[in-house]
Amino acid sequence: MGTNKRYSEAVDRRMSERIDQAVPRPTPVTLTAAELDVANHPIKQAVSVIPVLAWVRFPETAVQAEAEAFEWTDKAVHVSWKAADGGRHQAWVWASSVERRAQK
Repeated sequence: MGTNKRYSEAVDRRMSERIDQAVPRPTPVTLTAAELDVANHPIKQAVSVIPVLAWVRFPETAVQAEAEAFEWTDKAVHVSWKAADGGRHQAWVWASSVERRAQK
């Protein structure tokens, strides 16, 4: 029996959607409210995003992501980045794990 060429793209798309829904995506580990301690370390907002390299922890491993910093305290930086699967992630990370990168 052959394949149904007329509907193959629709079937492939539905199967891809089902796989995307079934496969759990890793969630980055962000700093806790106690670690941020915003009462003693106020948050400052960026006027425009700053390109950075940031070490971000996941439950399984740590990765260095090309990210954008958009707010920070004197101890931590809030970064956002695009994951390999196309989704966007955000996490608060320690300031010592972040360095500026050249703008593209």
